[in-house]
Amino acid sequence: MTENKIFTVATSHLDTVWRWELAKTIDEYIPDTVEKNAILIEKYPHYKFNFEGAFRYELIEEYYPQYFEMIKQFVKEGKWRVSGSSYENGDVNIPSPEALFRNIMYGNRYFKEKFGKQSKDIFLPDCFGFGYALPSVMKHSNLLGFSTQKLSWGGVHEVPFDVGIWQGVDGSKVYASLKPHSYRYKFDGDVRGNIDVINKIADNGINYSLPWTMNYYGTGDIGGAPDENSVKTVNDSVDFNDSSTTKVISASSDEIFRQLDNLDGKIKSSLPVWNNELLMRSHGAGGYTSRTMSKRLNAQNETLADNCERSCVVADLLTSFEYPKKIIDSAWKKVIEHQFHDDLPGTSTMLVYNDSWNDYFASLKQFQGEYQASVGALANELDTSWCKGCAVIVNNPVAAKRKSSVQAHIKLNRNAKYIAVFDSNGKQVPSQVLRKMGKEFDIVFTAIVDSVGYRVYDIQGADTPCNIKTDLRVTEHTLENSKYRLVFNKNGDIASLVDKKLNVQLLSAPIKLALHHNLGELNYPSWEMRKEDMDSAPYCYANTPSFEILENGPSRIAIKVSRDADYSKVEQVVSLENDGEFVRVDNYIDWQQRRTLLKAQFPLSCCNDIASYDLGLGYINRGNNTDNCYEVPAQKWADLTDTFGTYGVSIFSDCKYGWDKPDDNTLRLTCIHTPSGAFTKDARQDLQDIGRNNFSFGIFSHKGTLGSATQLQSQLFNQKLVAFTTTSTREGSLGDSFSLLGVTSPSVIIRAVKLAEDGDGIVVRVNEGTGKSHMGAGIKFFCDITDACEVYADEEYIRDVKITNGAVNFDLNPFEVKTFKFKLNAQ
Repeated sequence: MTENKIFTVATSHLDTVWRWELAKTIDEYIPDTVEKNAILIEKYPHYKFNFEGAFRYELIEEYYPQYFEMIKQFVKEGKWRVSGSSYENGDVNIPSPEALFRNIMYGNRYFKEKFGKQSKDIFLPDCFGFGYALPSVMKHSNLLGFSTQKLSWGGVHEVPFDVGIWQGVDGSKVYASLKPHSYRYKFDGDVRGNIDVINKIADNGINYSLPWTMNYYGTGDIGGAPDENSVKTVNDSVDFNDSSTTKVISASSDEIFRQLDNLDGKIKSSLPVWNNELLMRSHGAGGYTSRTMSKRLNAQNETLADNCERSCVVADLLTSFEYPKKIIDSAWKKVIEHQFHDDLPGTSTMLVYNDSWNDYFASLKQFQGEYQASVGALANELDTSWCKGCAVIVNNPVAAKRKSSVQAHIKLNRNAKYIAVFDSNGKQVPSQVLRKMGKEFDIVFTAIVDSVGYRVYDIQGADTPCNIKTDLRVTEHTLENSKYRLVFNKNGDIASLVDKKLNVQLLSAPIKLALHHNLGELNYPSWEMRKEDMDSAPYCYANTPSFEILENGPSRIAIKVSRDADYSKVEQVVSLENDGEFVRVDNYIDWQQRRTLLKAQFPLSCCNDIASYDLGLGYINRGNNTDNCYEVPAQKWADLTDTFGTYGVSIFSDCKYGWDKPDDNTLRLTCIHTPSGAFTKDARQDLQDIGRNNFSFGIFSHKGTLGSATQLQSQLFNQKLVAFTTTSTREGSLGDSFSLLGVTSPSVIIRAVKLAEDGDGIVVRVNEGTGKSHMGAGIKFFCDITDACEVYADEEYIRDVKITNGAVNFDLNPFEVKTFKFKLNAQ
């Protein structure tokens, strides 16, 4: 057994925004934090202060340069610790794992650049639950440990241990401290005599032969410094280390994890292991849905960032276009700033959201601008010389060849009633006009585009509509393609959905939008949801429908259903594509309800007490609702597969994250959460999300068990084909189509393609998506690979990778993530 150790972690928890806007943090809370801790550092030689979030340090650097220089000196002396590895100590349930990777990368790169230090932990004293993918994200970011005190507020599970190992969805393991006490904890008298600390050390020593513990102390939520008596207590306790068998360490937030990692294997193997998620029971359940605009804008930014980066990589390789790293970094940082744990979850004041939504739109504009510029550069290298009308370049950001409908706005050079769309072989493809305004048209057509690819189509004027016969059929109450037959009932609900290929009715009852009374928790209204509200019978459903055939063409068909839902108005556009694999439902809601929860109910014919939920790096299986676990997060989908594994149904979501499963055959997606309580007069959480709410969900059925088909179709649902018009009429060197890369296995998902941070190479992140080991997967580019290595998510080198027959081959464990850095001969 090792010697007794108490790792005391001094901190000042600062909510960047919450009941105040960023301006107040800059004007008051940041300088107060620096000034008060500087006094304590000068007065107490053993005092070491921990402060997280590179974004806050950027603010100090910009607004208080003299303080920043002082902090640099304190860091050099080991008295001030840059903590938590991240750019912002954000939520970890709603952001995509890719956003978490970027958060850590930007944070630790900043710390290294400015202070010559990097943190090895995720330090989240205050956050609303922690997903099963987080240890996997951490391990792949080369981090060691995680700490939080939030589970004491009531987790889905009992807190599993004080100090131990947390295992993620892919089997990755990190150290964890889960009972470090509140960040407002105070010490009085010798730390060794503290009864809480004594009990933790005794338990850990007896049970795991590790008489160590970690203990926060400090203040929050407005920054500042720990009370001086606590600082003096710790300082004096450290002075007695030489004469005591219990060592008191004035520690950095990651120090216990660094020391754990240096222990021999026998002690480490005796530590308890938690192989599951660490969700909150109620405090955070509402945050999966609150402030729907933030969720939607965040999701749009994450998707557009991915599209933009992939396209900019291609343009940088093949044209004179220069990868816009500074602009992309700036946009990403704005997004991550607002993934802060009181911002994105929806628990701040309305004035905070005025600022964050403005920033979200600004970052969208940055990503969109560079995306368009990259395709514009590529237009000169693609062959458009054969086009007789308006040339359109269609981009497929997904790493799989696809056939999908794509929407475009075009302008012809002559008057025409209709349009016809052709590929470079002169073959006409299914198309239709949505609306016409003189020579300008909004159109939809069916395109086939290769993996991470581009293809040119020619749009010409026509005197008659496209008469290509496809699998699409529509009446006032039915939609049908080669896979599905969908029927509405008189209430406007999807009452029947048959998978024609499987010959299975997928629904046991109609899909409904249900309004539940939401009396809620008055103390923390946006944060929390009550099970009794969710269990109550809906007081209203969307009803009194009117039907309109919105689209009836060979590429896509759609019916718009307009209904009332008490005081609210609901429009749903339900569509099928030519040979489409899923049903899309676009929802446009004018929400005018108080004290109400809106849930979409999916009563399915498949039956299972277990459903699967997307984590963004794999998935987790969860059971039916219980008193402790009744609202859970998922990234982009949830799936219910029949107990016998014969078939299943996946529900896709573009920007909704809260789910529940009341019985063996029902999934419910939480769409709007407007609680009873206001929280404060500035927050007015009782009015949140009143007004326009737009979101989409999809329905996809699959044969057999859950697998790569759900992962792929979810990507296609969320990352549509994108059309760009061009005036270029060049015989480009690339021909009429181009594909950057491909993967050899459908179970391998390309999560990111970007320029390397050092500017020397391309970074590709892959993830096994089906929960099965995969041997010999491969990535192959359009050109020769001249050099390849495996790197961490922050792009630190791990090992060289062999290039075989122009490809890189690799093995992946279930749900494993790997990142590769390539150099290509693209000339």
